[in-house]
Amino acid sequence: MQFDPRSSAFRANPYPVYHRLRIQDPIHYRQAKQDWLLTRYADMITLLNDDRIDPRNDTDTAREIVENRHRVQVQAGMFPEAFLRLRQESEHLRRHWIIVTHPPVHTRLREVLRPFFSRNKIAVLQSWIQQQAERLLDRALASGELDIIHDFSSPLMSEAICELLGIPVEDRKQLRPLAYELSTSIDLDSPPTTDERGLFAFLKLARYFRSLIARLQSWIEPEDNLLKGMVRAHAQGNLSEDELLANSIFLFFTGHGAPQHVIGNGMFTLLRHPDQLQLLQAEPALIGTATDECLRYDCPGQYMIRRALDDIEFRGKTFKKGQKIVFLIGAANRDPDQFPEPDRFDIYRKPNKYLTFGYGMRYCMGAQLTRSAAQIGLETLIRRLPRIALKTETLEWEESYRTHGLKALPVSF
Repeated sequence: MQFDPRSSAFRANPYPVYHRLRIQDPIHYRQAKQDWLLTRYADMITLLNDDRIDPRNDTDTAREIVENRHRVQVQAGMFPEAFLRLRQESEHLRRHWIIVTHPPVHTRLREVLRPFFSRNKIAVLQSWIQQQAERLLDRALASGELDIIHDFSSPLMSEAICELLGIPVEDRKQLRPLAYELSTSIDLDSPPTTDERGLFAFLKLARYFRSLIARLQSWIEPEDNLLKGMVRAHAQGNLSEDELLANSIFLFFTGHGAPQHVIGNGMFTLLRHPDQLQLLQAEPALIGTATDECLRYDCPGQYMIRRALDDIEFRGKTFKKGQKIVFLIGAANRDPDQFPEPDRFDIYRKPNKYLTFGYGMRYCMGAQLTRSAAQIGLETLIRRLPRIALKTETLEWEESYRTHGLKALPVSF
């Protein structure tokens, strides 16, 4: 099997391909895509600290997409010039996402957002997440059926980010499909039609958040949520209007997609390793290290993309200016030079410095929230369903490589 993100077999189990690349060609150049694949943990750490590596990774320019006028007219249902304007609006806002900015702008944005991701804020949110987990499980048990993805993991993670942001409860359900479309459209080697669906989802989210921000600016009541905090920062001159809108969209959609599969992938891994599940049932205090091992062993975010800002010589290879560099995080998390017996799932594993949430300056700000919600979700399932088991071995994986996870995970209990 070759490296092919569009192959269902590869998406279901990419690790043998990673291992082969790591041994035979750890810095692999894909001639057809003119990009580089990295598989070694140490190489990724080095390059993620390199100022010559740029996080901006737009897959196509608006001009390139519009060149094929007939396809755009058919797929987008509009004239190419109109589609170009929409693409330009999207790209303009994406340039303000915190993940693609550099100091001092990046530092300023982190200072605005950091208080809402503090340990104290997450600790307060944890009790709310626990209540949601119990409620979702109560509903599933009453129905007699449980799909961990659709009935538990996905709604729990979605509600967590919505609560942190302060999205009105009545709006949340209608926004989830847009977040899913956008998160799954940003994928390696994705077809043009997927990219276009993501574009329209992005613009619908932009319209929604413009309206919500306008409402928040008129509210006098001091609400302690992230969106209200960002609105205050804008009023104080610490966020521009574009930064406020762009990062509202960014924080919302990144809370969906990959995070919804943390619990699903973790529970699937535990069910496939009954000895480890039994250990965890016998020693519930291991839930923290077990959650970390789930995040390492089969992470839902399999890669990150960066670009070379200049020609870079690295370990006998040359990254040309502008070329994509694909950091295969899933491969780094199974690198034997970093993790002894990396293919062994071990809930006692320590230390466990996985790269699932990134590294360095752009380490994911939502890491603690995602990890806490995953830990609560896994603990609740294991505590309340002592006889939990896979209902079927025939499972299908998402078409997205970036949001690596199962489409459904039905279990018996």
